[in-house]
Amino acid sequence: MLKTSARLALLPAIVLAAAAANAQAPADDAVARAEAAVIAGDPGRALQILSAAAAAGDSDAAAELGDIYRDGVLLPQDFASALQWYEAAGETHAGALNARGRLIFEGLGATRDLNEALRLLGRAARLNADPSHAFDYAAALEARASSGDLAAAADWYARAADAGHAPAMTSLGVLYLEGRGADADAERALALFERAADAGDARGLNNLGLLHARGDAVEQDYGRAAELFRAAADQGLPSAMTNLAVLYENGFGVELDEAEAIRLYRAAGSSGRERFEDLAESLMSAWSIRLAPFDPSPQAAARDAAAAAAGDPIGLYALGFRFANGIDRPADPARAAEFYSQAAEAGFAPAALGLGVLYVRGLGVPQDYVEAYDQLAFAAAAGEGGAAELRDALLERMGEAQRARALQVARRGN
Repeated sequence: MLKTSARLALLPAIVLAAAAANAQAPADDAVARAEAAVIAGDPGRALQILSAAAAAGDSDAAAELGDIYRDGVLLPQDFASALQWYEAAGETHAGALNARGRLIFEGLGATRDLNEALRLLGRAARLNADPSHAFDYAAALEARASSGDLAAAADWYARAADAGHAPAMTSLGVLYLEGRGADADAERALALFERAADAGDARGLNNLGLLHARGDAVEQDYGRAAELFRAAADQGLPSAMTNLAVLYENGFGVELDEAEAIRLYRAAGSSGRERFEDLAESLMSAWSIRLAPFDPSPQAAARDAAAAAAGDPIGLYALGFRFANGIDRPADPARAAEFYSQAAEAGFAPAALGLGVLYVRGLGVPQDYVEAYDQLAFAAAAGEGGAAELRDALLERMGEAQRARALQVARRGN
């Protein structure tokens, strides 16, 4: 039926085998040798090379393994394992520090910890001159936005922008436009958006379009705004699609076309990573509509605990829901996964949906798209709201190997 077993620990076995086979191999060119193995059609050999080198202390090889797990290349995507390899790369490898900071900032593979993310991102930004590291640190500072953070964010955005980083130009322009972290200066924002747009940055194109549509710091020009919105929309930016839809709906700068406006509104609502992540997050906090409304009271919590102790699937699901969302207790996704798993094993579809979301997000369990798909496929077949949409969106995000495996597992288990 449903499979909730732990992931196989593949990598330690690879490390041991590789260490035995490559004990005398130099580590300084491990990444290049691994790339050559992939090009030659031998990804298993590439993983052996990297694993042996990383076990011998090669920080570049460890960071490369982190990238492999983070991106789901050669191995199933697993943020927790990615973090382990990035940490193995050490405190002086800027790329690994930056990657660790970004995952922890997003709460992928570990509990979200903004302060630790800032420590890692800041260290990475100070270790080298990579403008993308400066940008990531600035973005995290802007997100925390406590005393002094916005001014520091503006400074780091400026460093990245001066080095030619187009997204940093856009983000710095937003701070100037809104007067956050710097004195409000629409003219300077305009100049930054123009530089970013010239470099092809989608957000820069969209924001420059907004200035032209509103007539802020530049003469109002709906036609030019439409051109800029379209260029950003062609890159898949949902906000640009929405802005362009507004112009078509009203005939501003373009010929009025309600059908095109509707198409763009729909495209904006269903596009991109943001939509996928928003859907997963919303389903995590959504109680099954097929059950009586959720009761958050302490009395209900006691009843849920008693029912769960007796093995009742609804009680198990309710306790999992409380732990997943921090209702009347600290959030604990690992405990949520335990209760959801027990209920899902009993064939209870709402718990399968909850467990699938945890696997999608890598919360409380290793991120595992194949296991997530299996759980979501069962929940969707049982009619749980949102399960089919997330299942299909998840399938689109998988690589070919992951997709084939997920479909095979789901067919076998459901």
